[in-house]
Amino acid sequence: MSVPPGKSIDEIERLVAKLETLQDAEARATALALVQSLMDMHAEAFERVLELSDSAPFVERLASDELVGSLLLLYGLHPEPVESRVEAALERVRPYLRSHGGSVALLHVTGGIVHLRLDGTCHDCPSSSLTLKLAVEDAVFEAAPEVREVVADAVANPQVIAPGPCLAVAT
Repeated sequence: MSVPPGKSIDEIERLVAKLETLQDAEARATALALVQSLMDMHAEAFERVLELSDSAPFVERLASDELVGSLLLLYGLHPEPVESRVEAALERVRPYLRSHGGSVALLHVTGGIVHLRLDGTCHDCPSSSLTLKLAVEDAVFEAAPEVREVVADAVANPQVIAPGPCLAVAT
């Protein structure tokens, strides 16, 4: 029986949070050291699995699996750079953005913050922050969970506002 990845992660976070509230400082420290030792062992094992694999397609398949990909990210072993994963996420939302006269470009990723440029009808649109939040951020966070924040730094060609409906997210 397979457990959905999100459920396993939520349970682990719940249990670690419970450990952190233990009144006995020695028991708390021992339990947290145990968790850290297990994570260190898993990181070494995952790294060795990747080293032993001669097959780039196999490693790509591992990375594309929701659960295994999450673990590779957790241990800093994901083979695809964050910029590539963010760009792929943006590529998936671009058709939707274009359908509303807008577009998005990745400027750079620095310190866990993705910097984007919104174009077209996104400029001066009251719904642009909602669009960014619901359409773009969701795609970016799904592809790169290590990202802490998505920021729209600039608007290109603000004088060129495409005719048509305002870029908004349907709810």
